[in-house]
Amino acid sequence: MKNFIIYCLAFAVLAFTGCEEATETYTLKGTVINNFGRVVKNAAVLVKKTEEGSAIKSGTTDVNGSYSISGLEEGTYFIEVDADGYDIQWVSQSLTMDVDLEITITGSIDISGTIINSQTGGGLSNAVLSFTA
Repeated sequence: MKNFIIYCLAFAVLAFTGCEEATETYTLKGTVINNFGRVVKNAAVLVKKTEEGSAIKSGTTDVNGSYSISGLEEGTYFIEVDADGYDIQWVSQSLTMDVDLEITITGSIDISGTIINSQTGGGLSNAVLSFTA
C-alpha cells in the first residue's frame, strides 16, 4: 500500500510538471525601403521593449530588403532600423498577431568642395550639381 501511494504521488508530480500554459509568440516581418522606394539590404532591424533598452531580438535585411524576426510575445515593441548611409529610424509596433511591416528609412549625405574648370584650373561660380540615387 505504501508503494502504491508513492507511485501515485510520483505520477501526480510527473503529470503536472510542464503543464504551464505555453505563451503564444508572433513574427514581425517585412521590408526596409529608402525614401525612393528601393530596398535596403544589410540593414540591422532591432526589436526593443523600450527605446533606450537593449535589443531582445534582431535581424538583418537580405538582398531583397526583407527581414523576419520570430518568437515575439504579445506586446508593444520599438523597432530600430540602422543601415550605412541612412538615418536611424524608430517605429513603434503592437503585436497581437503576425505582422508584415514595411519600414522606410531616409538618408542624407553632405558634399562640400569646389567645382574646377578643367581648362582654366579655376573654380566655377553658380555651378549646379545634381545626383540621382
